[in-house]
Amino acid sequence: IALHQIWLQVIPRASWRDVINALKQCKENELARTIEDKVTDPIDEVVTDNLKDVLKTHSHTLTRSISTDFSKTASALYAKGLIPETTKDQIFIPGISDFNKAAKLVTVIGHQLPSDNPEQYLIDVCHVLIDQKNPALTENAASILDQLGQSVPDSGTEAEHETEIQTKPVAEIVQDDSANRVGYFSNAIEKKDLKPGDHIYTHRTLFLHSHHGIYIGEPDCEVIHFSGDATGSLRNKDSSLCQVRKTTLGDFCDGNTLRLVAYNAYTSSNASHTVKAMPLSETVKVAKHFLNDPKKFGEYGMRNNNSETFSCFCKTGLMDIAAQLHPLSRNVLAEWLWAAPCTTYEEAMKNFIEKQNAKT
Repeated sequence: IALHQIWLQVIPRASWRDVINALKQCKENELARTIEDKVTDPIDEVVTDNLKDVLKTHSHTLTRSISTDFSKTASALYAKGLIPETTKDQIFIPGISDFNKAAKLVTVIGHQLPSDNPEQYLIDVCHVLIDQKNPALTENAASILDQLGQSVPDSGTEAEHETEIQTKPVAEIVQDDSANRVGYFSNAIEKKDLKPGDHIYTHRTLFLHSHHGIYIGEPDCEVIHFSGDATGSLRNKDSSLCQVRKTTLGDFCDGNTLRLVAYNAYTSSNASHTVKAMPLSETVKVAKHFLNDPKKFGEYGMRNNNSETFSCFCKTGLMDIAAQLHPLSRNVLAEWLWAAPCTTYEEAMKNFIEKQNAKT
């Protein structure tokens, strides 16, 4: 051990294998054989601990960046044999936020380090992360590679080669990143920071209730909401008047502060959900579907089928996660126990039809 510690002062990432090979080159074969007999695993624990420290330094930012596209990243790591199948089955659990799944995945990567070649394992992980073409992931992976004394691949990664052979451009799927656009103490947001498909809301009547809608951002259709008028006023909540409507952002706010509901958040609250939302474009499709059939969403009910119910459904395809439906029982565990959110417009509409049929 003392010999290896001295070696580490010269080469911080040296392993027992490096020490043994160096001794053999110096014709110190007897000493090399003695060390080989004493060390059953040529990878020293000190080196592994150093690599774990590198990973730990990046764990928070790595978790955040992986969570923005968890399924793709985890599947890519599994396809390369970098995470075991049992782990894949354990982390692909419906109802758990992608942030928590990503945190579990980073932990698994740390547990995988004590292998035959932990440094190469971590390098391989970084290359897969870079292949995802996610700027945040690339930045984290590049930082880790730099600490390992490795250069970032510049000759074209696997993903780049796949892109070159595509004959048709594929439209980018923009995932919901609302959790990254709200503060710790406020969900207020400026119009310039909104994205089509966002779930927005404003407080009304001394914060006693809130009105919700889906931001579309088109000149003739800025917001789609479930309401009796353009503003969402309580004065026009008669069920016969209520339907899915389009309105301007100004009328929707009606002089109140514009706020954003967060999805895939750390915890659930009146303005955040731990469940993951559909891609933004899918939410827009759902909202426009009901705008084209304004009465289809059903009869308005202040307690069980309101503007928040509509907006949450447009985001997740779930009918029962609105905060106003669960004023006393909403928490992280409760959202985990609910059904898995939908990922596409088609899934959401199938779920809606099944729910409607169950009522009849």
